[in-house]
Amino acid sequence: MNPTSPNLEKRVQAALSTMVQHYVQLDQLTDVMLAKQSKSEPLEEELKQLEHAKALLHAIEQESLSDRNQYRASAEHASPEIRHMSERATELLERVIAKVNQMESVTRQAHQKLVPTINQSLRAHQMSQAYGKA
Repeated sequence: MNPTSPNLEKRVQAALSTMVQHYVQLDQLTDVMLAKQSKSEPLEEELKQLEHAKALLHAIEQESLSDRNQYRASAEHASPEIRHMSERATELLERVIAKVNQMESVTRQAHQKLVPTINQSLRAHQMSQAYGKA
């Protein structure tokens, strides 16, 4: 293995640090979304923020991919700082995924309860209109 250059390690650390900051923001955003969902409040603005955050993270991942791959190839073991940031990023990402899955599950359950009620109300309305005009 080649020794890792200090500049390469610093670039990888900077990219991971930026990613962790964005994951922290995503974690906070998903908390807000869960709270609003529990109150049946609209989530349009938060969904826009979520899409923007996903795009930013994707760009950071793509920009740093070469450095991260080069670091992996040249370092026998990750430095403690990089290992810690990678673990933190993984932990945050797993929390965000769990929260998104929770929101999706709640939405799915609400949909399953709501659709039959809407269908029943629609049929009742159609019947009353059909027989009311006869």
